[in-house]
Amino acid sequence: MGIFGLGKKKENVALSLDVGTEFVKALIFRIEQDKGYVTGVGRQRQRLSDMQGGAVTDIQGVIENCQKALTAAQTEAKQNVTQTIIGIAGELVKGTTTAVKYIRDDATLRISYKEMRKSLTKCKKRPLKKPDRS
Repeated sequence: MGIFGLGKKKENVALSLDVGTEFVKALIFRIEQDKGYVTGVGRQRQRLSDMQGGAVTDIQGVIENCQKALTAAQTEAKQNVTQTIIGIAGELVKGTTTAVKYIRDDATLRISYKEMRKSLTKCKKRPLKKPDRS
């Protein structure tokens, strides 16, 4: 399919894929400064046997539906995707959000791999700490 355009010049283009109980939706958009412009849209209805109550019951069917939605969006967009955002529906999907404030010595410098690892380690440790009850 070539959706990720390996080996080609990268553009600031993102793909949003929403795997819902009724529909799989794909949206390709480019980002310029602080604005996004939709360049491709794809949508594929799920069969009743593909997902039930937010749970995947036929993984192959869901994969095929994702492929159809992605192909439709890519055909319309004609751009290489450099970022991906995926949403999955369902009561079985659980998650949590943790906010971590990380102040950099110089915010104008490009983030190094070492600094990224340090900040991710800090984020991972945060939920393990007990709340301060003083």
